[in-house]
Amino acid sequence: MYGAKKRVVFRLWPRDPKGKPILPFAELKGKSTPNGFAWGASLYDFYNVCRIPGVSAIAKLSGSKLLNVMSELGEFYAKAELLWAVGEEDPRVEPVADTKVLIEAYENRVPMGIYNEHSMIDARIPLHLLPETLYVHDPFNALSLHARKVKDITWLSQPVLIRKYTLSLSPDVQ
Repeated sequence: MYGAKKRVVFRLWPRDPKGKPILPFAELKGKSTPNGFAWGASLYDFYNVCRIPGVSAIAKLSGSKLLNVMSELGEFYAKAELLWAVGEEDPRVEPVADTKVLIEAYENRVPMGIYNEHSMIDARIPLHLLPETLYVHDPFNALSLHARKVKDITWLSQPVLIRKYTLSLSPDVQ
């Protein structure tokens, strides 16, 4: 589990009642993110599985790990789950918008009279990459909800205006 996020693993990987135990966990190989977390393209790619058939020692594993371990054990009892695991997407990195490029683009657009009230960050930033506290240098008061005028001056010539934001996710997002 990553941080304070709560995810429910709702799929079950059926085991052959005469199958071998899944031991030890340290040697289980499967897809993982670049920073080492178990990968699943969606919540459908994680399973509750009995480590030892017939014993309620339940573990939560990714489909790619189970695909590898079941292949090594020669256990092909869960045919639908094996097929699903074979088709699982590979890990991918979601690119984050380059702030420097956005600021330079903004400074180049304003003198030409190209400006809009919408965010210039078009790329989706994954929630787990967002900081819990964010300090924003906002010399143009662009983050204010009140009407503002765009001035034709450089970013650094403005007085220092730093805003502190604390990440607060709604229950639907958590």
